[in-house]
Amino acid sequence: MKVKIDDLEKVLILLFAQLRENVGDILEINNDFYWDIPAEDLYNAYEEPKKLTLGQLSDDLNEIKRLIASPDEAISYDLKRISNIIKSLSNENPIAF
Repeated sequence: MKVKIDDLEKVLILLFAQLRENVGDILEINNDFYWDIPAEDLYNAYEEPKKLTLGQLSDDLNEIKRLIASPDEAISYDLKRISNIIKSLSNENPIAF
């Protein structure tokens, strides 16, 4: 499966614009901790995950804020951090559109 980064970027811009229009510029995230499943378990649909760890949205958000100040320090793991925040926003705002 191939994914065009341009397509993802366009959809994210669209979704964030709609979110901003419907709920404003600031969203409240009510939860902080979440279950984190390692990639080798997350994409193995044939076995139940064996290693669950805790992630923390406030840590993810702090790292994203740090990147705004220091964009040259971005790493691929930051995609996981932002995806955790986006997942939380979608879970906590199911009727935002």
